[in-house]
Amino acid sequence: SCKVEIEVPQTCSFIVRTTGCSLSEVVNMDAEGNPVLGPAPGSAAFAAEMERYPLKVVVEGAYDVKLYPEDGETTTILNIKRGIISALAVPLLQEEKNKNMPTIHGKCKTYYTVNAREDIATDISLNRDLSRCDKFVPMRDHTSPLALISGMHYPLAQLVRSSQTCNYKFDNEKKHMTYGTCTENHILIPFSHKGEYGVTNVGKQELTLVQVSP
Repeated sequence: SCKVEIEVPQTCSFIVRTTGCSLSEVVNMDAEGNPVLGPAPGSAAFAAEMERYPLKVVVEGAYDVKLYPEDGETTTILNIKRGIISALAVPLLQEEKNKNMPTIHGKCKTYYTVNAREDIATDISLNRDLSRCDKFVPMRDHTSPLALISGMHYPLAQLVRSSQTCNYKFDNEKKHMTYGTCTENHILIPFSHKGEYGVTNVGKQELTLVQVSP
């Protein structure tokens, strides 16, 4: 978990800072069978790396997002921050439902469903078949920060089936996002049964708006 602060020095330009980060792991199970989390080894080092450098982000047009990391930023930490930025990107709802959106996986067909609407759409779900994204290359520098295969050094696009589902909630009055969650599912096809069961990795990230400052 991290606190993400987004400063807006000018229109369509952002400075992203990640502070107060921590890593947790399952240390026990309670009486109801629910996992009990505790601090993971390396949590303090992870927090220091996440906080060390801000990430500059510029948005040109609707979906052209450019990242400007500091020279000392590691690939692992940058990928985690890229994942946060990617999770914040929602489609323009007046466009076709299979809008090709740029993500950290490449340009992906994105299908969306409006679950609730007031003056604006207040609850939206998205889904993507990441395996069919343009230039989808699950390699070390380009894969999702949530994927266990991120340490691999060779293309696995033909061996991995990946999907992503996201849900976003918006404030009807202030017109901004208040909550977002994205879940990715990666399955290694050669070790699966009918492409569904086998060696899999499921990653989930949640973003909750804490406050907006003038």
